This record gives sequence, C-alpha cells and structure tokens, in this order.
Amino acid sequence: DAVRELGAALGPGHIAELLAFLRAPEDPAGILTSRQFNAVRNDALLVLFAQENFPERELAALLLETAAETDPADPVWRDYRIQHFPGYYARRWPQGADEHAEPDPDRRAFADALRGLAKEKDSPASGTALLSLERLAETHAEFSRAELADDAWRIAADPDASLAARATALQIAARHGRPEALALARETAADAAAPTVLRMSAVAAIGQAGDERDIPFLERFRYAPERHLRVPAESALRLVAARAAAQAGPQP
Repeated sequence: DAVRELGAALGPGHIAELLAFLRAPEDPAGILTSRQFNAVRNDALLVLFAQENFPERELAALLLETAAETDPADPVWRDYRIQHFPGYYARRWPQGADEHAEPDPDRRAFADALRGLAKEKDSPASGTALLSLERLAETHAEFSRAELADDAWRIAADPDASLAARATALQIAARHGRPEALALARETAADAAAPTVLRMSAVAAIGQAGDERDIPFLERFRYAPERHLRVPAESALRLVAARAAAQAGPQP
C-alpha cells in the first residue's frame, strides 16, 4: 500500500531506488515472500509508469529483457513484466504508428519483442503476450488483429504448447473470429478427458464466439457433476443469450 501511495512527481533519487528494487532478485529486507515481493514490484512498476519524469530507457530495458529470458529464474516476475508492455507502449507512444514517418527503432524493438514472446509455445508467457497484443490492437493499428488471431490459433491448436498458453490462446482466437477455434472449443468442452483448464477455457470461448445453437450444449453444464464448468457455463450462456437477443432486434 505504501508503494501505491507514492505520487507522480518523485525525484531522481527515489526513481533510482525503485528501479534498483525492481532489479533485486529478492526482497532486500528479507521480509516478503516471493509472491509478496513480486506483487510489490508490480505496484512499483505502475508508480514508475505514472511519473512525470518518466524513466523510459530504464523501464524499456527492464521489459525488453523478458524476451531474452528463455529460462527465467522467476517466471512470475517475467509474466508481470510482459503484462506491462501495453502500459509502457501506450505511455511512450500514445498514438498509432504513422506509416509515412521515419521508423522508430525503439518502437519496432518493443513490437517485435512482444510478438516473439507470443510465439513461445512451450511457455505460459506466450498467453500473457497474446493478451498484451490484444490490448494494443485495440488502440494501435500497427498491431494487426488478423495476425493476432493467427498467432493465437497456432498456439491453441498445438498439443505440444504450454497448457496455460493454449487455454488463453483458444479464447483469443475465438474472440477474433477464427472459426476453427470455435469448433475446437466445442470439441474440447465436450471431451471429459481433456484437461480441466482447457475445458473451462473452451466453455468461455463458446460464450465469446458461439451462437444460440450452443445454448442446449451449455445448458448441460449448469448442473453437471463437473463443478468447475458450472460458473463458466453460466457466464457463457448469458453472453450467447445476449448476442442472440441483440441480433433478433426489438420484439413487437
């Protein structure tokens, strides 16, 4: 809480202290658990992003290092930093890229690093990177939604990819209109032998991209013995029903 309360006008000394804290391998005071330490570091990143004296070079290095950490000592901290790519990118480059302007090598390096992270099929980090790309595609035209859907589908359909990454990628691919993703979601949700995390994601993907024909199928999970599917099924039913109602238009 103390970190979150820091203002946006920190002096160079305080900024340097926060940056050093972010690079420490463990809590310098020896008090925080690894989980607590990473949560505080995450808060410190948010504080630095809000600074009037924005330390863009130091933060760029901290984030870009994630692309080289193929065997990170702390995968959770790596994941936190990947989540912050959109925040950094939007702060430093608030407008979409101008195709007629001189290319910015720093901007290109950030985009390339994030796209590379999204292709790490054997790491959960690829799912986090795909979510970051999805956020940036909403505001910056240089991040193609079609390319995002293609990358997500490749991960979702790869049985050798990280389970967590596949679960995330399946929903993203379905959200962005890949019909194969919706078909895979229906197949996975119905497969009692599929991993739990994939079935839960598949049900959610049906909610995000399915239609009224999926309602009877989703209804099966409302009172099913698979308790872990009940909540996502309820949410998916609401989404599908709302879309169906919107498409039907006002009733006389």
